[in-house]
Amino acid sequence: MNRKGDRFCLLLLCLLLPLTLGAQTRAQQYLEKISREEPLRSASWGVLAVNARGDTLAKWNHLSKFVPASNMKLITTGTALHRLGAGFRFETVLAYDGAIGEDGTLHGNLYIVGGGDPTLGAEDAIALPTDTLFARWKSILTDAGIRSIDGYVVGDGRCFPGDLDHESWQLSDARTYYGTGGDGLCFHENNIDFRVVPGDSIGAPPVFTRTSRTETPWLTILNHAVTGEKQSGNSLYFHTSDLSPVAQWRGSLAIDRKKTVESVSNKYGAMTAAHAFCTYLDTAGFTVIDGPADIDRSGLLRDFRSEPTFPAKPVDSLTRIGSSFSPTLTSIIGQTNGRSDNFYAETILRALGRQVKGRADYDSAIAAEKAVLSKIGVSMGNSVRISDGSGLARDNYVSPDFFVRFLKAMWRTSARAAFLASLPRPGGKGTLQSMFPKADKDLKARFRMKSGSMNGVLCYSGYLLPKGGSSAAEANVITFSILTNNASAGAAKVRPILEELMRLLAEEN
Repeated sequence: MNRKGDRFCLLLLCLLLPLTLGAQTRAQQYLEKISREEPLRSASWGVLAVNARGDTLAKWNHLSKFVPASNMKLITTGTALHRLGAGFRFETVLAYDGAIGEDGTLHGNLYIVGGGDPTLGAEDAIALPTDTLFARWKSILTDAGIRSIDGYVVGDGRCFPGDLDHESWQLSDARTYYGTGGDGLCFHENNIDFRVVPGDSIGAPPVFTRTSRTETPWLTILNHAVTGEKQSGNSLYFHTSDLSPVAQWRGSLAIDRKKTVESVSNKYGAMTAAHAFCTYLDTAGFTVIDGPADIDRSGLLRDFRSEPTFPAKPVDSLTRIGSSFSPTLTSIIGQTNGRSDNFYAETILRALGRQVKGRADYDSAIAAEKAVLSKIGVSMGNSVRISDGSGLARDNYVSPDFFVRFLKAMWRTSARAAFLASLPRPGGKGTLQSMFPKADKDLKARFRMKSGSMNGVLCYSGYLLPKGGSSAAEANVITFSILTNNASAGAAKVRPILEELMRLLAEEN
């Protein structure tokens, strides 16, 4: 090329370069617009969206940290899939102390040694039906030559030590079905279901009737709730803890409300499992002399009929006779992310701690999660603070930048396919079912993401696949995180704004 041609190319480049550097995506332009308008103008929020080449498509406060709510489940489930493997299963062991007599009587105690399986007794499509599970356990006893038990059936949840739920959870959450915690042996996701109808008059107690198979005869439930005025709503709550087997219904239910269902926290999952199995054995003509028991925090065996008097045997001293296994981790994580199951998420986090650090208390579990994050190349820095596995804790703080780096790292791991398959999509079953109500199916099919919401918080993080839904076209996959906190307007007003942002991002691939 001659010198004149070189000067022409240089001039053209100089003219085009400012346009290239100053070009904004429509998504970025939209971000700047909504930043000047309510409800986001006075809220705290951040956004980051990048493609696989590293091009930034949209960003706003992307290094700031926000409460992510259930977006935390992305980190919990992703690290667990990578470290434990998609085929990991929780094991529940049957073992005994004492000796088996010639007549088939176990002169000792049968232990149900929990391994953290969150699906035991759960009314979940992936869970083994309870009667089928108990029939397998009874067969294990029969095969071991046990025909009756001259002792207890002991629910042993010691593999998950420490608090049942996280100390930072709000009390109003920890009493509900979605805020229940658990030790190493749970049952029916550690919740109790009631049907409730108002009393006959204002001030009268509502009527509570159990609707689940969960039985807790050792738990005294006091009804301090009242029937309220018309249109006063539902403020019922269940006050309970693992400090004492006493619970209270409080609050009120409007007299003009129809019957409702309340699912509340059960702090005695191990005892509930032992009691349910004893009931099954009794109906099968199998005698358990002392009935169900569990193990208190000091390691003493208790049955709630008297004070604990002797220590439970160490697990490694028991005679093992068989075990059962949970569904695969892939199946459990599919439910965890799909319906945003807090109980499953907390169990997965603690199982990770047990596998990586040898302990399942929260401090060990979070240390294990951080170790896995480091292993897959995600630096922590000051961009994240992790307190729990589900996102119920309001002292979780994560930046959009961290979520994007984590999601991009997960894409590079061997767990990518299982992780991607676990993420909900708009219009499908789960928490995203009502999203993008007017969008076509093709657009909805391109999203794989997790939502997160609580009072004042609405978040979405995940992947946006290219047109046609091909996850293999890596160069066209968009990874994004949108975190909003402290919006004065409710989610019904914030969600359409975020949906429009995601729709504009979809134009970029």
